[in-house]
Amino acid sequence: MTGEAARLASILRNRGMIKRGNYMLHLGNSSEYYVDLRALPSYPDDFDEVTSALARLLSEEVGGFDRLVGIGDGAAPLTVAVSLKLQKPYAIVKKMEAENSFRDPLLGELRAGERAILLDDVASTGVTLACAASIVRALGARVDTAVVLVDRDLGARELLSTLGIRLRSLISLSEILGGAQRSP
Repeated sequence: MTGEAARLASILRNRGMIKRGNYMLHLGNSSEYYVDLRALPSYPDDFDEVTSALARLLSEEVGGFDRLVGIGDGAAPLTVAVSLKLQKPYAIVKKMEAENSFRDPLLGELRAGERAILLDDVASTGVTLACAASIVRALGARVDTAVVLVDRDLGARELLSTLGIRLRSLISLSEILGGAQRSP
């Protein structure tokens, strides 16, 4: 683990963002650990460090792109902060719920032909990222990369690769736990 990854792991552990118990994840999977990053923006110094690391990863390892596309409410604060750091426009793909399934799935603008990078807080199975990529592609943009703060290593990388999308993460859940993860 790099020094930056160790520092990020420390921030997430010390701020209580990795919870242990018996949790039901988004798509019905059970897990001993829950990654809850919603409170991260309430710690400005830590939030700045995390979003600076995401901005570095995007500028140094992803290459040129036109727009960041955040996934749902969880990624919105990260997306806004990183877009400001990089001076890139952003949009947010709304998570579809029964009550808004007929509304516009996108908050913000997306232009046909743009290279859009998906940005989310956590990747688990990759289904949410794959659905967002489908929406972005249907609107005419190109998606070949998704970036997350934490990869739970539950298959997102593999699923996205079948769609021609490379998953990049700052840190994995197993790195945060120090290799002590017992169940997904």
